[in-house]
Amino acid sequence: RVARGRTGGAVGRGAAGRAGRSGGPGAERREGVEARGRFGDDGPIVDVSVSIAKTRISGSLLFITIARDVTLRREAERRLQTLNDELERKVARRTRDLRRALAQRGAVLDHLSDGIVSVDARGRIALWNPAFAILFDAIGPGHLGKPLRAVHARLAEVVKGCLEGERQRTEELTLADGRIVEASATPIFVEELSESRITLGAVTLVRDITKAREVDPRAFVMSRT
Repeated sequence: RVARGRTGGAVGRGAAGRAGRSGGPGAERREGVEARGRFGDDGPIVDVSVSIAKTRISGSLLFITIARDVTLRREAERRLQTLNDELERKVARRTRDLRRALAQRGAVLDHLSDGIVSVDARGRIALWNPAFAILFDAIGPGHLGKPLRAVHARLAEVVKGCLEGERQRTEELTLADGRIVEASATPIFVEELSESRITLGAVTLVRDITKAREVDPRAFVMSRT
């Protein structure tokens, strides 16, 4: 016969008052066994954690069993696992979307006929496309993270204006081989709640306008005014 309670619990008859001695010499204990069962014939099905101890008291062998209702804990664990699974699915989906977006951006940059170069807030080169590398053949893998002025000092000055607060800056530059390019720099920034903005860097589009100038320099100047 055992005594039972709503919180779960069973102690061998005659040992209730001396259960604290079950950890004494000769005691054997097994804890942490969890199972699902029903309390009583018509009681609810609950999750229980069962601890069983075997001991001898006054020469008699006793088994002491303590059952704790862990239904709420197990339900919380199941809900947490469900949330974790959903979070992993969302992260996986967002990762796929990000990879797809990066692949599309890379394809656009690679096939764009105009040069593109991006710098961080300190004017250090973050990326460029193949067309920019053709215009500025001095650039190479070793320039990643280096100041833009290491590639072209005048272009770096154009970009610097955007990093220092200008909304956009466009200027014509003459390259070392005589080609004329138009560089249009635009800042990359985030708006703050205080209506201020934090500049993260700048992106610059560089277009070769040499042929347009050769065809009709005056018409080209008029088209810009």
